[in-house]
Amino acid sequence: MASLWPRRSGGSPMGVGVGGFEREGDKVYLAREVLQGTYGKAADIFSFGMMMLETATNIVVPDQGEGWHRLRQEDFSQIDLSGLSAELIELIRSMMRMDPGKRVDVQMVYDHPVVARARTAMERAHAEALARGESTFAASPLAGVGEGFLDEILMGEAMDMS
Repeated sequence: MASLWPRRSGGSPMGVGVGGFEREGDKVYLAREVLQGTYGKAADIFSFGMMMLETATNIVVPDQGEGWHRLRQEDFSQIDLSGLSAELIELIRSMMRMDPGKRVDVQMVYDHPVVARARTAMERAHAEALARGESTFAASPLAGVGEGFLDEILMGEAMDMS
């Protein structure tokens, strides 16, 4: 959700009405509780979990119908999770719990082993780029990653540095 948080009481630099939320976003990532007007950090965690699921499994997230509802009922039976590590599946499931109160918070996502390994790998790539005198963009996955990068992050396997 593209809302200012915490909510400001005055006017918004985004042109949002006083005290209101900007209602921007995509329904495919929407947490069920948002439909009842409950906005919060837990809804953002759900949306982030949905993006992780989409990216990790290369699915097209349903934008309506039974598939949309099943994902919001913790039913992942329509998704092939066989190529994912148990750690990553556990993280995604914990981010997409039906009950917002049972979802992990942002600190728990940050501290999760999969995220910690990604952070460590990116910090290492950044340091290596700086040591070579390259732009820090070279440390971005957008610039390309080395062989075994995803295995290291998702499976916890050490990269072959040879």
